[in-house]
Amino acid sequence: MEKESICSHCGKQKKLIGHGLCCACYHRERRKRLGVGGEVRKEGFTVSVDFTPMAFLLEELKKRAGAELRDVGPQILWELNKNVGAGPC
Repeated sequence: MEKESICSHCGKQKKLIGHGLCCACYHRERRKRLGVGGEVRKEGFTVSVDFTPMAFLLEELKKRAGAELRDVGPQILWELNKNVGAGPC
């Protein structure tokens, strides 16, 4: 059985795969370094969401985004599309 340690980025007890990082953090940093999988920006398209009345919802979206290896912005759009069914995301 492989030994688990604390990830130097997220601070969670997980199996480390390289540079003292867990799998999710390692690949997230790799994508940032390579410039892959970033947020797609379209001119004139802005979504503004106020989470003040339901702050717990933003925290849940942040958790889901982390699990899906996405930034929060694309996760919000993905959740909206999934629940409203506006077309492919």
